[in-house]
Amino acid sequence: MKKTTITKTDLYTKIVLTIIAACLVVMLSRDVSIIPAAQAQNAMEPQTKRAPVRVDIVAVNGEAFSGMDVGLPPRLPVTGN
Repeated sequence: MKKTTITKTDLYTKIVLTIIAACLVVMLSRDVSIIPAAQAQNAMEPQTKRAPVRVDIVAVNGEAFSGMDVGLPPRLPVTGN
């Protein structure tokens, strides 16, 4: 069996190249995103007219919700910006 000896220069070169390779992997992985970023609608784009959306709350914390009186008129007009 041959016994191989690693010289100090060879060991140093391997360590430096490994560090460079690890840094390159980190730099490349920063730009990769597994989950796409959420983006809000651009406020400068013109709004298209949409019909109002009715929202019915059917349960709160697992209990049936039948509504409550908060002192507002029966229909409150809501407009978007």
